[in-house]
Amino acid sequence: MLCFASFATVLSLGGGPQATTIELAIFQALSYGYDPGRAALLALIQLAFCLTLVLPPLLAVIADGLRGGLLCMVLTMMLLWSSRELRLRQRVWPA
Repeated sequence: MLCFASFATVLSLGGGPQATTIELAIFQALSYGYDPGRAALLALIQLAFCLTLVLPPLLAVIADGLRGGLLCMVLTMMLLWSSRELRLRQRVWPA
């Protein structure tokens, strides 16, 4: 994602119109032609590309956390229920 939106890519490829990024196109739209509409459209395109790269792994991490949290909650409830049952049995049949 950094290489997709970085000036370093353009510099390493030699610059010029044949080696450009969306970030550079946004910069050129604002500084050379002053076209904020085009710059905003390019920024939205860049945001969409970045979200498609970042969102799936992030959703996978969130899903794993939810599954782990649900498992912990179920195990905790089972422990509490068994503890309650043991206490109730000790009251009914004192040793």
